[in-house]
Amino acid sequence: MRGTRILRMQVIALVCVGLLMPQALMAAAPANVKINDVALGNGGTLLGQVVDPQGLGVAGAQVVVLQQGQKPVQTVADKTGMFQVVGLKGGTAQVATTGGQNVYRLWAANTAPATAKHSALLLSNGSVVRGQMQGMGGWLLPALAAGGIIAGVAVATSNTSSTPASP
Repeated sequence: MRGTRILRMQVIALVCVGLLMPQALMAAAPANVKINDVALGNGGTLLGQVVDPQGLGVAGAQVVVLQQGQKPVQTVADKTGMFQVVGLKGGTAQVATTGGQNVYRLWAANTAPATAKHSALLLSNGSVVRGQMQGMGGWLLPALAAGGIIAGVAVATSNTSSTPASP
C-alpha cells in the first residue's frame, strides 16, 4: 500500500516535470532586431537588392514588404538581385525573402536623416528552417508525451485497495 502511494507520487511529479519542460526548452531566445533607416524615393519607392552570403545578387528572388495596416506588397528581383517597390509610406516595414529578412524604418522623400541609406540590402541564405528544436533531434517532445500517457494510464489503472468496494 505504501509502495503504491510513493510510486503514484513519483509518477505525478514526473508528469508535472514533463508538462513544464517542453515550454522551457522550446522557448525562443529574445530577438535582437536592428532597424535600418532607408530613404524612400519619389512616390514611396523602395530600392533594394537581395544578395547571397557571398554578396552576389540573387536572380528572381521573391521579396515581400509588410507594413502594419497595409496589404503585403510582393515583387521579384531582377537578374542582379535588384528590386523596386512603389507606393510605400514612411514607417516601419519588414522586408523578407527566402531565408532572410530585415526590419527597416522607411522615410518619406526628403525627410530621412543623413545617416539613412538610399536602398535596402537583404541577405538570403537560401534555406528556410522552421521550428525551434533542430538541436534536439525532434525526439524529446514525443518521448515526454509518450511517458506522460503511459504514466497517466498506470496511475488510473493502479489498484488502490485490496478489498472490493462492494460486497
